[in-house]
Order: sequence, then C-alpha cells, then structure tokens
Amino acid sequence: MIVARCVFKNQKTNTMETKATTDVKVISSGAGTKKRKELHGSVSVRSLSGTLGDKLDGATFYAYKMDFSCNISEEKFSSFVLLLETKLDGDVGNIEVELYLIAEFVRSSVSFSGLTNLDAKQMAKARCFQELMVNGLFGELFVKSSSGQKSFVLDTEESLWDLSNSYLLLPLESVEEGGQECVRINWTGIDSCVSAVEFLKQNAWLSSKQPESIDKNSSAHLEDSVVTKLDGNVIHLANRSVSVENLKGMVVVAIHTGKIYSILDAPSDTSGYYKKKWHRILLKYPEQPLLLLKQSHNPRNLLVNKGSGKKSSQPERIPPELLIGTDLRTDAMKSFYLLPSLMHRMESLMLASQLRQEIAHHTGELNIPSSVILEALTTVRCAERFSLQRLETLGDAVLKYAVSCHLFLEYPKKEEGPLTDHRSTIVGNPALHKFGVDRKLQGYIRDCAFDPCKWTAPGQRSVWPSPCNHCVDTREVPMDDKFFTEDVKIKVGNTCSKGHRWMISKDISDCVEALIGAYYVGGGLTATLSLMKWLGIVTELEPSSVHDAIKAASLHSYAPHIEAINILESKIGYKFNFKGLLLVAITHASEGLDYCYQALGDLFESIVGAILIDSKLDLDEVWKVVEPLLSPIVTPEELELAPFRELKELCDSLGFLNKDYTKKGDSMHAEFTLQLEDVLLNGQGSGPNKTAAKGMAAHCLLEKLEAKGISSSYRKNHKPDQGSSDGNIRSSTFKQRF
Repeated sequence: MIVARCVFKNQKTNTMETKATTDVKVISSGAGTKKRKELHGSVSVRSLSGTLGDKLDGATFYAYKMDFSCNISEEKFSSFVLLLETKLDGDVGNIEVELYLIAEFVRSSVSFSGLTNLDAKQMAKARCFQELMVNGLFGELFVKSSSGQKSFVLDTEESLWDLSNSYLLLPLESVEEGGQECVRINWTGIDSCVSAVEFLKQNAWLSSKQPESIDKNSSAHLEDSVVTKLDGNVIHLANRSVSVENLKGMVVVAIHTGKIYSILDAPSDTSGYYKKKWHRILLKYPEQPLLLLKQSHNPRNLLVNKGSGKKSSQPERIPPELLIGTDLRTDAMKSFYLLPSLMHRMESLMLASQLRQEIAHHTGELNIPSSVILEALTTVRCAERFSLQRLETLGDAVLKYAVSCHLFLEYPKKEEGPLTDHRSTIVGNPALHKFGVDRKLQGYIRDCAFDPCKWTAPGQRSVWPSPCNHCVDTREVPMDDKFFTEDVKIKVGNTCSKGHRWMISKDISDCVEALIGAYYVGGGLTATLSLMKWLGIVTELEPSSVHDAIKAASLHSYAPHIEAINILESKIGYKFNFKGLLLVAITHASEGLDYCYQALGDLFESIVGAILIDSKLDLDEVWKVVEPLLSPIVTPEELELAPFRELKELCDSLGFLNKDYTKKGDSMHAEFTLQLEDVLLNGQGSGPNKTAAKGMAAHCLLEKLEAKGISSSYRKNHKPDQGSSDGNIRSSTFKQRF
C-alpha cells in the first residue's frame, strides 16, 4: 500500500513526519498508473439545470445569442438564442468557436443579450417547438413499443424534460421596426411547428396499414381540400397549399416517417421509378410532382477537422400530400446541425467554470480563464485541438519547484538524497491521484471524444439509452476495490444513465498537474500556491523561513574565499547580498564541513538555488542571471519530434488521419492514409511492436508529404545534434562560461 504523505516540521527533532490529517491510504498500489481503470461518477452542469419541464406559467431567462458565418461561401445560417435560468460567467457566455464542415468551417459566436420574458403560452409553444425539432432531427418522432405498436413521442404521457438538463434553443429572425433592423424570436416559424405537431397527433401514419387518404374532415386540413383540378403554380401539402415559388427552402415533416426535410425543388417530371414507388397510396392529387427533399445530415463532431468527411445523403422524392409544411426555412435547419457541437463546447466551459467557482470558494481565485481550466481537464482521447499535456508538463515543473522550496526551507539539516526521496513521495502519481480524488476532480475530467449521435437535448427522447449496471445508486462512485480493474476489455469514457464511466487512473494524476499548470498560467505563483493548498499539497513558502535560511548561511565565514567569490560573482553577473549562500553553493561534501551544495544538486544548480534564496524567491531576478548562462536556448521549433507526433500535429490542419494496425506473425504492421484535396496518400511500416510500426508508417507518409511541399515548421529549421540534451547543453554552456 502507498501512503500519500504531506509533511510538517517537528520543532524539537527537526525530522520529517507524516501529517496525520492526510494519512489516508490509497486502496490499491496501482493508483495513478496507466494499467488501472477506475469507475467514477461525473459532475452535473449546474448552469443547465432548471424547471422548464414543470413550468406552466411564464418565466424570465438569460438570453445568449448565437450567430454563424461561413468562411468561404455565402451559405446562410439562422441565428438562434439560448435561454437559461442561470446567468453564465462572462468567459463562458461570450465566446467564439470554429465548427468544421466538409470543406469549410463556420465561425460561431455566442454573446449575452440580456433578459427575455416568456409568458405561459410562449413557454408552451417554445417547448413544443423544441420537442419536435430535436426529436425529428436528432432522435425519432415515431417509436415502437415492445408490442410493435408505433406511437408519436409528442402524443404520449412520457415526460421528455430532465431538471438537470433544462434550456431552450429558439430560432431568431430579422425584422424592420421603425426603419431599423432588429432581431427577435421567430414566433411565426415556432407557431407553424406547433401546428405541425397538432396535425401529426391526428394524421400521423402510425400503423403498418396506411390510410388510403388523409382525413378531409381533420380540423387541421385545408378548407379547399375538395379541389381536384390542379393549378400548375400551387402545390398541395398535407396541411396547406403553397405557391411553387415559395416551396424551395421550406422545412417540412413527413407524416409517414416523422422525418424532417427541407425542400430542394419541385421537378416537373412526374413519371418514372420515383412516381411508381408511391402508386399504392391513394392520393388526392396524384398528378402533383414529387418534391425533391434533403434530410439533415446525421450530426457529427464539428469541433475537429476531419478533412473531406463523408458525402451527403442522396435527396429523396416524396409526394407533397405526405408532407406537413412549416414556416421555417433551410437556414434554421442548417443551424440546428451546428448546435450539438456548439452546445457541447459551451457545456464543457460551464463545467470548467463550475470547478473554478468551487476552488475559488476556498482560495478566492476567480481570474483563471475557464478555457485554460477546460484544457487542464481534457485528455488526448477527446481528440480536441487541445489537451492537458502541455499544462501537465508546466504543472509538473511548478509543483516540483514549490515542493522543493518548501522542503529545503522546512528541513535545513537534510541533504539532497532524503529531500529528493521525500519530494518524490509528494509529487508522485499515487499521491497526486489521492489529492485529485479527495477533491473529486475525477467528476470533471473529459476523457472521450464527443459523439453527437449520443447527445441528448432538453425535450428529446434518447435513442441511445445506456442503463446503469454498476450497482451504484448514487451519481458518485465510492472508492472501493470492486470498482478498480486492469481488464483490457473494459472501455473507458462510455457514460451510463447515472453518469458513471470507467477512467484511466493516471488521468487523475495528470489532471492535478495540468490544473496546477493552468493556475500558474492564469494567476501566477500566488494563485498556484493557493490551489495547491486547496488540493492538500503543503507548500508553505513563508518569508520567515527564507530569513532563517539566509541567517544560517550568514554564520559561515567566507572571508578566506572572498577573492574567489568576487570573481565568481563577476562571471555570473550577480552580486550576492549574503555571500555565505554562495559559499555553501560551491562547497562539496567531501570537504567535511556541515554545509555543502548537495537541497541544491550539482554545482550549476546549487548556484542558481543560492541566487533564489538570496533574492528571497524572486524568480524574475533569478531568470535575469540564468538566461544568459543557458543561451542559446533551444526552442520548441528546433526540437525534433517523433515521426508519429509530427504527423499527428500536421494532420490537425490537413485532415483526418486513418490508422490501421494488423498483426503479421511476430511483427506488427501499420498503414496510415491521409486524404488531401487532390490525392490519397498512404504510408506503411512494420516493426516488433505497435510503436515501432507506427513510427515507420508515419516516417513514410511524412516523406511523401514533404515531396509535395508539405512539411511541419520544425523540419524547415535547423535540427540540433541527435546526441544533445538539456543536461549536455547546460553543462557545455556552463563550462564555456567558467
């Protein structure tokens, strides 16, 4: 068993002990490792909760306007408004997000637009509109029971609203009032959708035996339905007659399938296969042309650029009498296609903001951008354009710095070995895992790619039910051995109806480090130390402790070494206030003294440590001295990436990289394909394991890309020698200087 330890100083013996308040044992030795998988719950987004499903009267909402513009075409998208019962933080409710279509991207912007009041009738209409559209576009309007009987989901007693996921998405329209253009909720379109729902309740084809014709006496049917002579300029739909010039772009609902389409055209040709397909149905106007229709694409993750993507579905041809017309246009349906991805990004930012508020309740730090916190919560499995890896690297360095300073100041008699071992205990993955679990960070982590097909909007009946089989009644999962496994068959990321999902144990440790990095980026060292305290990591850097360290060093006589000290000060470009610190920094343990450079490391590091203490932990002052000593500093552009890493980063802008791995005897074979605009490129490689094979395949594909004039930025720059490293560069520079 591993104990996650924090430390305190025993005033009498000056020894390191385990702090009793954090001496909680991690149940399994595998905590914080890649092999171990753990079942955890997920946190609900409080900003999305509300009482829309229960409200029968009016209400006031916080309104957030959503606008969309295409980067290369004049394609039009309707603006929408998001209505919430809770106000969002400024950096959540005012954002821009790029959404990637097949060959272009749409720039979406969200902005706070004030308060909006809906009366009781408007509330009922808005709910009905949303139920129709989200079930028709992202779910099913007609569903089968266990007995095989179809039912209309909006004509049942089943509640479609969840109090934990309650908001409205309504289309906007531009109108002219008083000579000025203004934007308002498109109630005309919403009313027509409400009428379509009422029409479906009376005329939907729910049985296997279809009616011979639509009921002429239906209250929703046209008054002029007795007309049999066709007017070439008018098309008769199921619920209305429409002039031909107004047909194109109209959104319609099919009464026999419940699918939602937009009208592309009304072809004049009424013969052939498509006409014969409907000959068994008794239509009132059989000579009308079939309408050419387009169904909205199945929603996909638009937050990542997947290049060419899949081709759109073929248009369908359906008799007009089987279609319910609405006053919505294609631009509204196009915007609906974008909403799942945009809402997912907003929900993620809401979650990050929620964690920020939780931390601020204890630390007071509210200035860390929610986007940076979101980055710290996002693993690479999310396939986003960002992940926690960069912040994890920074957080690891900041954590080690803070803990090292704390231990050096807290235990002035301890040398390098014991201090390093103790630091490893505090900053190791098992301890970090415990810190994260204690603060329930696992519930905030995003660890799988967004799947819009499984996204469920308020008012939508889920078509991908995932009943819980984990035998846990609460949303939170207790830390228990029975919820840990190393079974490779267990898939991570899939969430059940209660919010439970399997996670990689190490992701929690990584998230702790990334969160530390996020707070350092957003708020500096002060904010970072406050976060560490909230996490339970003791890193007290009290000025009094620095004063004690300086005082102890000042007791050493440096007079015999004053000439050497003066020379060294001139070389490094720093004048010590307390020269005893520099004496300690250049004294080796073999000299038999009770002070030496071993809290401080090798000679170079010991001098830097001495400057740090002498400047009273002023990192800016330290950097002024250290930067010239380390120059020239290797930049990220000069570092050589592994072939697969380079290819992966390059594909962020080129398109989706398809990967295929096969086992051939004792070796692994990898084949990568990348679709460019004009050609399909592939790279193949083999090796004793998957890592070697994918490296070879990536190298092969990179060479083909370079032959076409496509390469990453670092390939265009000078590469450092293969044998160079940070340690070699540092030692070489130091020797040359001194």
